[in-house]
Amino acid sequence: IVAGERLHDTCPTRFETTRLEPFHVKGKTAPVQAHVIGRLADDDLAAGDPLGDRGPAMVGRDGELAQLLDLVVHGRIVDLVGEAGSGKTRLWHEARRADSSRRWLVVRAEPHEVESPYLPFRRLIRAVVGIGGGDSADAAGAVLGGFVGRNAPGLVLWLPLIADVIGATVASTPQSEALDLAFRGDRQRAATVALLVALAGSDTVIVVEDVHWLDEASRLLLDVLCRVPDRRCAVVVTRRHDGPNPSSATIIELTPIDDEAADQLLLSELPASAASDAALTRLRSSASGNPMFLIELARALAGTAEVVAGGTLSSDAYPSSVERLLAARIDRLPISGRELIRDVSVLGSSMNLSLASRVLDRPDLARAETWARELGDLMTIDDGSASFRHDLVRVAAYEGLSLRRRRAVHQRAGEIIEEWGDAIPVDEPLAALAFHAAGSGLPDRIERWCAEAAEAAIAKSAMETGESLLIDVVSAQRRLGVAAAERSQSYRRLAFTAERAGHQESALAALVEAARLADDHARPMIAVDRARLLEKLGRYRAALATTARALKLTNDAVTSAHLRLARASVYNYQGRWSDCLQLCETVLNDVDLTSDRQIAAQAHLLAEWCCACLGRPERVQHEHDAMTLLTDLDDSIGLANLLLNRGVSAWSECRAADAVADFRASSERYERAGDVLGIAIADNNLAEVLTLQFHLDEAERTLLRVRRLLQAAGYPLGAFAAVSGLSRIAAWRGHLAEASALQEQALAGFRSLSATDYVVDSLLRFVEIHVIAGDATAALDTEREAAAMLHELGDIPVLPSTLARLRARALLLDGRPSEARDSFERALDLATRDGFTYEMALTSLGIARMNGDDDGVADALAQLGDIGVVAPPPGS
Repeated sequence: IVAGERLHDTCPTRFETTRLEPFHVKGKTAPVQAHVIGRLADDDLAAGDPLGDRGPAMVGRDGELAQLLDLVVHGRIVDLVGEAGSGKTRLWHEARRADSSRRWLVVRAEPHEVESPYLPFRRLIRAVVGIGGGDSADAAGAVLGGFVGRNAPGLVLWLPLIADVIGATVASTPQSEALDLAFRGDRQRAATVALLVALAGSDTVIVVEDVHWLDEASRLLLDVLCRVPDRRCAVVVTRRHDGPNPSSATIIELTPIDDEAADQLLLSELPASAASDAALTRLRSSASGNPMFLIELARALAGTAEVVAGGTLSSDAYPSSVERLLAARIDRLPISGRELIRDVSVLGSSMNLSLASRVLDRPDLARAETWARELGDLMTIDDGSASFRHDLVRVAAYEGLSLRRRRAVHQRAGEIIEEWGDAIPVDEPLAALAFHAAGSGLPDRIERWCAEAAEAAIAKSAMETGESLLIDVVSAQRRLGVAAAERSQSYRRLAFTAERAGHQESALAALVEAARLADDHARPMIAVDRARLLEKLGRYRAALATTARALKLTNDAVTSAHLRLARASVYNYQGRWSDCLQLCETVLNDVDLTSDRQIAAQAHLLAEWCCACLGRPERVQHEHDAMTLLTDLDDSIGLANLLLNRGVSAWSECRAADAVADFRASSERYERAGDVLGIAIADNNLAEVLTLQFHLDEAERTLLRVRRLLQAAGYPLGAFAAVSGLSRIAAWRGHLAEASALQEQALAGFRSLSATDYVVDSLLRFVEIHVIAGDATAALDTEREAAAMLHELGDIPVLPSTLARLRARALLLDGRPSEARDSFERALDLATRDGFTYEMALTSLGIARMNGDDDGVADALAQLGDIGVVAPPPGS
């Protein structure tokens, strides 16, 4: 629905335009002054407006309205929170009426559409772009392509992703084809939000109604929209208290209205004979300041004969909740009306008249007058569809329906949708079939339709929706007695969606069930997936135990190779690089590299990193072999990982320019694959280089973003590494209490993950913090602990020279210059052996300052300048 003409000025394309008639309010009219796209959610307006221009939910809300208008003017994100009936919808309607110069784009979620990925935003985008409800996917794709080409040409390369969101078909692009499935959803939402921002422009308000009912994919899209830094439009969301809280939103909570406002509402509806002080007090107490409840109570009592002498009301006239009040209203309908409203509650908050007519086998329901005659104002009719005036009405009707009747109507609705064909008036038939299958309770229908809907959701990267549907599938398969092998596959698919949805524990539980039902051939490969999840969660011992057991169960060379690589990956995260390298070499010797090139590529990739950490020359050959294989396989993730490793090696060799180039190339590869996590890791390494070069502000901005992304992605090791980096920045700025707190957090995290090499690095940074603070005793105690752990790790490059240099600084603080000189000399020898210019320069700087050698100081600073270091660390 498009109201007003100004939309055409900003979105020059074809539209089917319907002018909204003014709202009729008890003999008065309230003109529609805003430009609204999307089905209007006029819950309060549909009930009538007893106060004329000031709607019922606006009484007592002047402060909230003023705050909302101010936030909208400044393009902010506003979170309207309140219980059902508190006036959330009416508040933004009133703001829209007060600020008529803005364009309002309205998205509304429906409770029966919670498993329909992106459906609320699909309706909005299709309306704005100009796609008709009956347009085919190909026709919709043509309209979308033309619109994006004219209005947002930078998004053409991601057009297939946007097309998936709105149910259109377009040709693929190289960029969309290169995306890894695991990261497709992130890129899809980013592209769709970019289009929304482009089409909204300034002086626009995007309203998202009832976010507590948004499907998972739409919730994530809304969160991306709220985090766009250069978004010029305002965003207003409405939700109940248990709904998701959007990012960076200003919360306006609609608390109960005061007694004076409550009396104003009540007196507008109650007859004089019922408006005694005692009655008003009793009504206020029952409604607890809820505007909708107050109005409904007053109307219910005004229409009854329960007012007795003296204006006293019977106790039965005061229901304890708005739900009970609405249920009582439904019970007062004629029998045919009661049956109708309860039956159609199964179809959702809104439904097509023709669909309801066929499901209930009542031809008269295709006519709007039947609904008005039988249901009065409990439902509204608009353009061939019927909607419950408020979802609480639907809930009350649904609760009044027997379980047997609910299931029968759900089954009949599913059968009608199956029979209808392509012209069915349902936005997303497959999701509707799954919804009604689950409601029918019939396991054969649940298995079929929920499985199909799950795959459709997965294709749109709506993993949480897919997970929810697959939970129903595995339950139905158990009831049907499906073969164990098939059930095992379903659990593996469930684990896949749960992992992609970020529910790692649920994914692990599903894999346990998959392994229990699998045969001896499939069980070891399930162990590979379990080990990967356990590693991601930092449960390294459990991952090693899982792969060890699985290796005893298989004689298959390929499966054994996967298991060994899973173990090698765990060893890598534990800093056991010799063990990791040994397993990689075993895999490379045992596997036929011509037939299993992916395995070989991963083995070379891990081996390259281990050799780099151990300072072994074989690194160069492993890098070459990994690069060749990964390029031939067009493995963007693998190439990104290799470039990331290569950047670390380049920095260790003090090739700063090469390191930065590799990190950026790695980030670009992760970008191609859509791997937000990989981008964050590459940026984390880039921030490390920036810190050492003393570009602290830029490094801090980068690390703060990286920490947020890695925490959200559930990657604790990377998040703790970012915290450690922020600690170093704080220490170098002289904020030592903050630095200690951050490093303590990082160290505890690394220890909990048994990441020994990270523990050592964190201890080194603690030594530096103590040195900067002038605490020689604490610095030397921590240095001894770090040295002992370094000895256990073996011959590791760079870290020993750093530790020796920091020990020298601590010894100087402790008044032991002779020992400090020896430690500096040892640090210089180690740094020279490793060829690490950064450490060589810092150590030379320390020695020169001890000796009062100005020329030596200048030479050391020049060395640092050659690798882009603008200033050395404090005190060095």
